[in-house]
Amino acid sequence: MTGLHTPPQAVSGDVTLLDSGVYDGSSVTQPNVGGQWSYSFSEAGMQVQATGPTAESVTAKIDDLVARIRASVSARENAKHVAPSQRVRILVSSGPPPVYFVSGSHTRALAGMGLVSALSIAAMAQFLRGREGWL
Repeated sequence: MTGLHTPPQAVSGDVTLLDSGVYDGSSVTQPNVGGQWSYSFSEAGMQVQATGPTAESVTAKIDDLVARIRASVSARENAKHVAPSQRVRILVSSGPPPVYFVSGSHTRALAGMGLVSALSIAAMAQFLRGREGWL
């Protein structure tokens, strides 16, 4: 469900897609409540995450994933002729999904631009010093 990008295995359930370097994608995972050395998927729940360029695209991805999960569960239950009283109830934990906006650091961007500029000037000066004998 992660699309073309497979994020690295997270060591904590608190690691988000954005933390894994996925800026435009989605994932559906079951929380691992086990410790460092063992897995335990004992909770009957899933975590649906999405990242994207706009709040609308993130909301649309999450809505699509929840609809696909519902359809998949329903198709399996229909194929096995599960009685209506025994079917899985899918509950969404909140109303509209919470969307968080993340932006870069202006200070780091300016520092990076300054560093690149300084290195470029130093390289150009070194290049021009080497060409002095040719003129």
